[in-house]
Amino acid sequence: MACEIEFQRYIFHQRSHDGPIRRFRPDVADSLHESPEIPFTANPLHDLESLWWIQAWLLHFYVDRDGRERSTEQSAMYQSLFPGSLLAASRPFSMRAPLKFGILPEGFRRPARIVEDMRSVLLEVYLECERTLPPIFQDHLDALTTFFTEALQTATALSKNVTLHVPGKRKEPDQDGEESQPKKRSKV
Repeated sequence: MACEIEFQRYIFHQRSHDGPIRRFRPDVADSLHESPEIPFTANPLHDLESLWWIQAWLLHFYVDRDGRERSTEQSAMYQSLFPGSLLAASRPFSMRAPLKFGILPEGFRRPARIVEDMRSVLLEVYLECERTLPPIFQDHLDALTTFFTEALQTATALSKNVTLHVPGKRKEPDQDGEESQPKKRSKV
């Protein structure tokens, strides 16, 4: 889910207040005439961000070999990106931080560079679009959609020989000696 959708407000805009430090205004009347809060609305950037989150989840949840566990760093990044609760405020900060390729399994690193490019460009577009509120995203949408399409195609091509495995799970051989998924236990 896109961070702004989760929080139901714009989080990438930067307000200017007469320079880096807001000027003190003793005139109370100025504060009475402030512009009203801009109502939040979903936009296509949020859909593209959701695609990025799916890619980030794939990279940080899975491992590249049967029975392997995530590295400590990969597990920590997974918990940071996907804390398990929508109440966690860490996701927007995590989205602003570059992905760390070295913590991922070797086969995931090349596609991860593409996913990092997606994050970086999306963040640039968010910042550009939210210079004014409500954001003006239409000018960037075609280029961003093309970028994401090409990036996803490239990441897919780079992942062609990469197999995703759930951490710690091994496939069990069936009666014919072929490997199958672990059998589910019935609830007691």
